[in-house]
Amino acid sequence: MNQARGSLSSGFKANLTREIKTTLFGDRWILARLYIGMCGLLVALVVRFIVELVRLGIMLPTMSETNAIMTSLSLIDLSLAANVVVLVALTGYEIYVSRIEAGRRRLPAGMDGQY
Repeated sequence: MNQARGSLSSGFKANLTREIKTTLFGDRWILARLYIGMCGLLVALVVRFIVELVRLGIMLPTMSETNAIMTSLSLIDLSLAANVVVLVALTGYEIYVSRIEAGRRRLPAGMDGQY
């Protein structure tokens, strides 16, 4: 009787383990929505960059040197933040969700599967 109970218990554990793995593997697609949201964040950063650039162009003749430098640094900061968003979105999607198929286009080094 103990042997039958042990067999049932190990079968239950195997089924439970398989269900947990299947659920966790399927849940990775939840992350895809986060990466789509990051695309929206990227658009917001680009819009903010353009607004700041236009403002710099309009106000540059009357701007102090300090304000010009601060605005330039703000533009650089927005650019770096946008790069981080792209980096996180692409690598996160590639690692956790699915491979990125670029068709015939050449992928940047490190994204072509040749590590």
